[in-house]
Amino acid sequence: MAVVSMDAQAMRDAAARMDRFVEDAREGWPRARGAANWAMLPTSRTDLVLAEQLDEVVRLRRELCTRIDLIELVDEVSLGRPSGGMVTIEMPDGDSMYQVRRAIGSHLARAVGSLDTGSTAAVQELVTRLAGYADDGVAMAAFYEELGAHDLLEVMKRAALSPTDGTLAVLEDLKRGLHAADGEWNDEHRRRFAGLLVDAATDHEISPTSASHFSSALAYLLHDSTYSSTFLSTTAEFLDTAERSAPVSDGRWTVDPLGVDAWARLYPADAAIATWDPVTSLMTALANDPDQALAFFSGPERDARFVHYLRDRPWHGDDFDAIAAAVDSAATTFHTVGDPRARDAAWVASATVWYFGERPYIGEAGKDSLGHLLAHHVASIERTAKLGEGALGTWAPLDDIAATSPPASANFENARLRSVLGAVLTHETALTHVRRAVNGYTGARLADSARGVDDQYASDGTGAFLDATKDVATLNGYLLGAMNAGKEAQTGEQVESVRAFVGFAKDLAGMLPPGGQALTWVAGSVLDHASAGGDSTWPDAAARVKDESATAEFILQREIQVAVGVSLIEAGKQLPHGDGIDPAVYPWNTHRRFDRGTLNQPEVMERFAEWAPSQGLQNFVETDIVVNLGTGYDRGHGDIK
Repeated sequence: MAVVSMDAQAMRDAAARMDRFVEDAREGWPRARGAANWAMLPTSRTDLVLAEQLDEVVRLRRELCTRIDLIELVDEVSLGRPSGGMVTIEMPDGDSMYQVRRAIGSHLARAVGSLDTGSTAAVQELVTRLAGYADDGVAMAAFYEELGAHDLLEVMKRAALSPTDGTLAVLEDLKRGLHAADGEWNDEHRRRFAGLLVDAATDHEISPTSASHFSSALAYLLHDSTYSSTFLSTTAEFLDTAERSAPVSDGRWTVDPLGVDAWARLYPADAAIATWDPVTSLMTALANDPDQALAFFSGPERDARFVHYLRDRPWHGDDFDAIAAAVDSAATTFHTVGDPRARDAAWVASATVWYFGERPYIGEAGKDSLGHLLAHHVASIERTAKLGEGALGTWAPLDDIAATSPPASANFENARLRSVLGAVLTHETALTHVRRAVNGYTGARLADSARGVDDQYASDGTGAFLDATKDVATLNGYLLGAMNAGKEAQTGEQVESVRAFVGFAKDLAGMLPPGGQALTWVAGSVLDHASAGGDSTWPDAAARVKDESATAEFILQREIQVAVGVSLIEAGKQLPHGDGIDPAVYPWNTHRRFDRGTLNQPEVMERFAEWAPSQGLQNFVETDIVVNLGTGYDRGHGDIK
């Protein structure tokens, strides 16, 4: 126990003198340095010593001000009226700076707990003090230990019901401070406070109004947060239990519309509806923490959670945005070669399609994340396009598609996958994700397999290349069928999403790894291989084929044939393309060498598309592309299983 007596006014005077000293030293030293230089005296060592000493003075001044803050918090008359004279403070654990900061946190908690939200001066004083320590983990750890979870939510409720600039600032600093405390606590403290917080927010014994505000307070604390894994996982476990054990769980935790209006002021305009639902906010936090997102959706409760959150639960608040982002984070981040969690990630992808595929509706706001998830698992879509059927689960790694073995593949059930694709590919960002992934994946497969083609087209490597062309044709046809594109309609007559899908395919040849350098496909990496040509927007892509007098299927056939021709030429497996080639006849050559950049010119692309199918291996490939495009289309359209 230490008993400390401090003269507040004397300490303020000392801090002011230290300020003046530092200011005078920093202003006066340039003149002294100039005089020394004029006298040809060295100053470098003096510069260093002065900087070190001034830094030490600034540090001591900061510690002094911290102690002044403690005095003013202890002194009951300090709010708005600086105290004077001696103040005595009992410090049970000593008066080190660490203990001073903890004492400040404890006294700040008492000030917050007794805050009169109707007093502008009191609120402003608290805003100033809380803002000064909201990032101090030591002070904030003591603050929340003193305040407690229930009283934290009670204070937040009172602040929300008196929404002024000051009270809203208090709420923002309370959230910031909880992040700082979480960083200071050990795991035991994190688990305890997180559990108490959810218990207080889900206490059905309190009044409906308080219950609404408490859940809104929790929603605000969780929304788009980045707490520690322990704090988040504990919160998720407790909140999941409360959510799934409730008699009615339709996502509307808040029953006080006036209260929602107050809380909504703390959110961006497009996220304010999350005030209704702490589970929506939980999903935004999980989306920010892929480790915990994967643990939440692939742990022992995974089946029950997918049934509840993806199949049954309505998402009134944000139109599926947060839940889709959470499963996307879980299903893609660790689905990489060599990661021990890759199979779990593939299972989450499979389950996402399985359960979302049973819904009659998927909200627009969630489609961009679902598009990203599907794009990442494009190889699994190809497998479904080839084999049909499918079930909830995973396949063994797709060893046949790359030299480096990728991770386990998601097992997508055909009917549900078609349902999800049909819904998601109407969204611009989602379609862009998927189309670019298909282009990158196609390019990687063709470039890898083209290296093994035998000059006589008789080797196993040639067979692998033919298989690759069949597979990518099936994949493209499947997606076209899932989009319900008219099989016989000209592209210009199709809906804009179909035109954009086909228009993006014109980037396909540009996404082949250049110069014959094969690119081994690695799960998730295809999205990183977009070329400059892949940056086209939806309207730009749709405009490329707006006036095409051909079917979408025919245009995809042509683009795949072009990509096949480019991959074989650049692998040195087809056609004379060196000395003696006339650029007037072969305009895709520059300086007597093939230059794929010339294919960006529509007239060159058109001539290449007509020429390539008549050359070498392309004679064998063209029919396979046509047949497999059609088979893929029929399966994606639901005409065959």
